[in-house]
Amino acid sequence: MDAHCFFSLLNSPFFLKLSLLPWILQPDKTLLKGSIFKATVSRIESSLDAAFVNFGSERHGFLPLKDLSNQYYKKDKKGKFKCTLEEGQEIVVQVSKEERGTKGAALTTQIGLAGRFLVLIPNSKKSGGISRRISGDERDEIKNTLKKLNIPDNVSVIVRTNGLGRTLEELSLDLSYLLALSDEI
Repeated sequence: MDAHCFFSLLNSPFFLKLSLLPWILQPDKTLLKGSIFKATVSRIESSLDAAFVNFGSERHGFLPLKDLSNQYYKKDKKGKFKCTLEEGQEIVVQVSKEERGTKGAALTTQIGLAGRFLVLIPNSKKSGGISRRISGDERDEIKNTLKKLNIPDNVSVIVRTNGLGRTLEELSLDLSYLLALSDEI
């Protein structure tokens, strides 16, 4: 089916033709980016430094080992970190890129839960961050507020642009909601 949309701008002699985007033509296709799944590791490819994961889609997802959270690494006797992921192991993954062509979706175990003002990253030891769009004095103000938040160990929080100018109470409520959501997962 060849679908096009024709339109013109007001007070303009030009008439434009725009091809509709593929996902409009496939209304039955569900967009998965950001979705979280319980999955099973089907194969580990050491040559690719990645794993293929069955998360319930037609094609298996692609999980680069660099996108594994810290919980899947242990120190060996020499002090080097070694991946503990095994075939058949059940893991929780989040889709970071949609399926494209013949390739399966790109996955990560570094789950990011977005709230109204914050993004919560469970199982991450980094203490927190601030949106790149916030700069100057506003950034310093948010840093001070972030220090006052009661952030549990092994959890990271990023303040979204929408968190700018919010009170400590508003940020705390958003954090509480995201922590409860993380516990449910």
